[in-house]
Amino acid sequence: MRKFLWIFLWFVGCMAAWMPLHATGWDGDVIRWKRQTWELLDKPLYFDSLVHEGLKKFLPEGRSWTTANWEGYTAYWKVRRKRLYLDKISVEFHDKEADSTYYRFYGTDTLKSWLGRYYKRGRIHARWVDLPLRLGQGKQVYYEHYYYMRNMERECILDIRKGRVERSHTYRNFKVGGLSFQEMCKEIRRRFPDEQFPEYKGKSLLFLVQGFKYDYETGLQKSGAITISIKDSVSRSRIHDPAHPLIKTFMRVLEEVYPLQEMYYVNGKVKGSMGEHWVMPLFVGRRPEDFSGKGVR
Repeated sequence: MRKFLWIFLWFVGCMAAWMPLHATGWDGDVIRWKRQTWELLDKPLYFDSLVHEGLKKFLPEGRSWTTANWEGYTAYWKVRRKRLYLDKISVEFHDKEADSTYYRFYGTDTLKSWLGRYYKRGRIHARWVDLPLRLGQGKQVYYEHYYYMRNMERECILDIRKGRVERSHTYRNFKVGGLSFQEMCKEIRRRFPDEQFPEYKGKSLLFLVQGFKYDYETGLQKSGAITISIKDSVSRSRIHDPAHPLIKTFMRVLEEVYPLQEMYYVNGKVKGSMGEHWVMPLFVGRRPEDFSGKGVR
């Protein structure tokens, strides 16, 4: 029992070292664009430090929150005559005695208490927004458990300059056949040549892959980094050197397997199911058909 507990804690520790504290899928806001409701895959109230500070002071205590929505609010936006406006904010509360959930909505007349310099004639013009915004509709096509790294069937990119929509691009996103992320991890495990590394038999290896991209024309781009954490009953160590035989062999397997992955056509570009950052355990000496360790992307 203690052995399995140590393995679990070791895996969690490696994940914590690799990912930021708040690394999870985040909830977005809501926006009205061209008479349709979209999910806004970002939080524009975070874009300006003063606006964000005012938000934190404004939000009421006792509200509900989750790791997907750390500050416990949803903002509603709209575009009118090419200008981006903040329409309202909703905050969720949970009544423990009644075991029920309810919401409070705050409109522009209330929000102007901390957004007064953007308020005019009953509207809050989001002039602090000076970045592209991504909107989504439909089913989820691609997902990574990391902030807003997900894609919907239909997406629209709004090019925003000082709260004004300068241009927009709408895309239809889809995926084509191939191996899923977990199937790719199993295929990597099946092809990895254990017999070349008898000195690691019985040891647990955790491969942390960061910044790798795949392109059908150029193949696997080797601009990323691979770290291997090694653990057995008495010791732990890490390998970072790209010239190490373990890392070189793992890279060779990746070059063989990457063309087999599912491919996603997203916003005019192509990307694979592996993503750019992922983690995979490998137990040297265990038969490939017994592999049950799951990768994390």
